[in-house]
Amino acid sequence: VHEIANVNLFTKEEAGLITLSENIKVSKGFFGSRDQNVFFAVDNPGDVLKAELYLVVDSGNGELVIDINGNEFYRNEIKQGQIRIDIPLGYLASTNNVRFSVFGFGTKSYSLREVKLKKQEEIKNRVARRTLSVDAEEKSGMRSSVMRYSIFCDGDEKDVLRILLNDNLVYSDVPFCNLQEDSVELGASLFKSGANNLDFETEGDYLIEGISVKT
Repeated sequence: VHEIANVNLFTKEEAGLITLSENIKVSKGFFGSRDQNVFFAVDNPGDVLKAELYLVVDSGNGELVIDINGNEFYRNEIKQGQIRIDIPLGYLASTNNVRFSVFGFGTKSYSLREVKLKKQEEIKNRVARRTLSVDAEEKSGMRSSVMRYSIFCDGDEKDVLRILLNDNLVYSDVPFCNLQEDSVELGASLFKSGANNLDFETEGDYLIEGISVKT
């Protein structure tokens, strides 16, 4: 009997707020401009559902211009106050450069503080792999095998769960949740001497416990 660690497959939304800069000052005059850049990283840009920039304008004149990775997404004149700006998701990359500048005739400047990024992401754990070791003696004497497990979920089961043994599909169905135990037959020919991979895949939210493989 091989005991297998629990598997937790899920997709959830998670929001986070990070500070990009405490203070930013940008200016433009007759002899040149002083822009400011701040950088931040995003592990999986495609999983970001919403991104917003928060900042406080202490003082300003002219047009405050903000671009990300060379793409302008904000241009407005703000004298004072707190503002929130949506960042177009198509402009996000793994490494991001947000540039603040000011536009207008003559001498212009902005004093900003508490520049923060709020992002809402989809966190995914849709695939999990577990490994069991079968030695040569066990493999040579194996005639059959069965895997037992229990599946739990919070809502109605509607997403297909797929289980593969060494890349061979052994189960594909919408499982019954919150039962005491279920089982699936595993063909002896699917095993090999040494490490054997059990892969669990789904688009849904399933907790699989009490997994054991008896050969």
